[in-house]
Amino acid sequence: MIKKIEFCVWDGDPALLVTFTDGRIHGYAFTEGRWTQGNAADIAMEAPILTEQNFRKNWPDINLPSSVRAEIASSKKAEETIAL
Repeated sequence: MIKKIEFCVWDGDPALLVTFTDGRIHGYAFTEGRWTQGNAADIAMEAPILTEQNFRKNWPDINLPSSVRAEIASSKKAEETIAL
């Protein structure tokens, strides 16, 4: 499950750091019109963090990577099941 998403800008491009509850951290960079998995350590050390609002203001038409969206959807389904 996703614990935290940090919105970043890396070399002028949108980037994300996604922290999972088990401690894994994945980095994503949006280059050449698509998300690619990047080096999380490089992104964490070099990419300034933005608020989600500023990220959306700068890149309003860019969605989260499909794997992140799927993980969020899966987490919401699990939460709904637990709530029942």
